[in-house]
Amino acid sequence: MIGETIDATTGETNKPLVLQTDKQTDKLYLQRDFRNQQIVEESIKELAARPIKQNWENLPKVWSDILEQHPVRDKELAKIQFAKDQKQALAQTLLMPVSLITGGPGTGKTSVAVNLLRLLKHLGQLGNFALAAPTGKAAQRLFESVKNGLDSIENPTADDENLKSELQPARTLHRLLGYSVNKGTFIKNQWDPLKVETLIVDEVSMIDLELMAKLLAACQQGTRVILLGDADQLPPVGAGRPLEQLLQYAGSLNQQETELFRQMKQGLFQGATCSNNSAIQGVVHQKLTQSHRQQGDGALIYQLACRWNKPTKTELDETKLLKEETITQLEAHQWKGVSFYQCKLNHDELVKFSKFWSEKFPTIKILTSNLHHKC
Repeated sequence: MIGETIDATTGETNKPLVLQTDKQTDKLYLQRDFRNQQIVEESIKELAARPIKQNWENLPKVWSDILEQHPVRDKELAKIQFAKDQKQALAQTLLMPVSLITGGPGTGKTSVAVNLLRLLKHLGQLGNFALAAPTGKAAQRLFESVKNGLDSIENPTADDENLKSELQPARTLHRLLGYSVNKGTFIKNQWDPLKVETLIVDEVSMIDLELMAKLLAACQQGTRVILLGDADQLPPVGAGRPLEQLLQYAGSLNQQETELFRQMKQGLFQGATCSNNSAIQGVVHQKLTQSHRQQGDGALIYQLACRWNKPTKTELDETKLLKEETITQLEAHQWKGVSFYQCKLNHDELVKFSKFWSEKFPTIKILTSNLHHKC
């Protein structure tokens, strides 16, 4: 016998284990983990209930100034062109109090964060802000990315200059929350919350359940929370996968993309709400898919890997994962320095690999008829 268990609905707190039952499955939690999960959900609901300031009169001009007239530039000082999903992430984050922005390496999450800070500053909605990450290295990378982005702006506006002067180094979550070694706890909590209006946290996939509960509980109602991370990374070392839990709460805006941007240009955001697929109204999620770091062959390999790992519902239903178009694009390149393990990459090897994958993972069916057609 492991120990006494209680039903999750009883409200008892002195038992080591909690049994949560629903129509599909039973879940057994440690009492501490169950409580932390409740804190995450309760905190998100409180944060998501904050009304957004409806002051968008200057938004069309500010949007144009930031993305077109005074854009952030890359290392080669070329203007960074925002993809549609990045613009969608910016728009959603302006509208909603809690935003999740996910995507793989090089998809532009930090670029979104830099321009979001600029938009909020120019609109007078930034207030006190803080940057944070789970580790010191991640915090340093976030700070450097934001600083380099702001420094790259040619002819920055007065608001951009003020933002640069207000920018403070990103902190680890433990430093942000004031971890006390002697007490073994955090100074900042629901009774003494963080004094920030805007909080951006990077690498949230690394945050375990207990730390996420502490972080969200320490955010006072009225804080705009933006969480950046890669949902496909390895789970945190500690217990729980809070990023997955948060993604289940999130939805998207109910306007079509074209309608959203039309309203954005006209400064008419007032009617925007989360769609019905959002478990908690006020929590939105945007996944960034276009890699700006991978170019040429590397970009095609990345796209192909994403499709193999996570095919769309249509591809699963039609059992079509590889299309003639994709293979033609792949073969159009010379694969400079790129190959499968211990073999030269060519059309025949792609056929072999697709066969291997479909046999190893039968739940993901891959039709190779298009590939065989060319053989």
